[in-house]
Amino acid sequence: MDRLRAAIEHIPGHPPVQFEPHADTHDWHAIYPFSVFMSGYVTPAPPISTTFMRPPEFDIILDEYDEKKDERHLVLKFDYTGSEYSTLKFEAPHLLRWNLTKELPPTPRGMLVSFFSSHMSLLTWICSYPTGYYVIRHIGRHGLTHWGLELFLKGRKKVDFHLTATHFTYNDYMDTLAAHFPDWTTLVTISSIIRVRSI
Repeated sequence: MDRLRAAIEHIPGHPPVQFEPHADTHDWHAIYPFSVFMSGYVTPAPPISTTFMRPPEFDIILDEYDEKKDERHLVLKFDYTGSEYSTLKFEAPHLLRWNLTKELPPTPRGMLVSFFSSHMSLLTWICSYPTGYYVIRHIGRHGLTHWGLELFLKGRKKVDFHLTATHFTYNDYMDTLAAHFPDWTTLVTISSIIRVRSI
């Protein structure tokens, strides 16, 4: 481990920062939930090229507004083909209900994490905050890389959706890092690419 630590400390540019296993999901970084039981290092990397990683797709299937109820109905479809899982983040304190669960997650003083599986998803994590901030991480079953979300919102206020696709891959930057590591090590890149839309 000393040889590995010494190699990491001599990587040119910004020195990697070590992190220890933890269950706090406040940042929802690319490697959660592996960060619950794995330690590692984080280092800045060059921007991801879309030549080896396809950006996630984001389609609006339905966007209707009921003036009598002052209620907006949104149906969204997400496609992360080419990646292992996707993460959606948005803030909507005016969210009334959705199709993921029978009831919206409670808004505790802190953060609440819940999860479930379905015929479309191997596993779906939902992280909710008191401010009406939601994070949904979707891992599809084999061959399924798309999912949908139905939202009912009070009023016409726009919502900023941040959709991230995460992919386990290898890129040229890994060659630069590998040159500084002992030959008995193996490097794995977990890359994320994000798409933002205001609806």
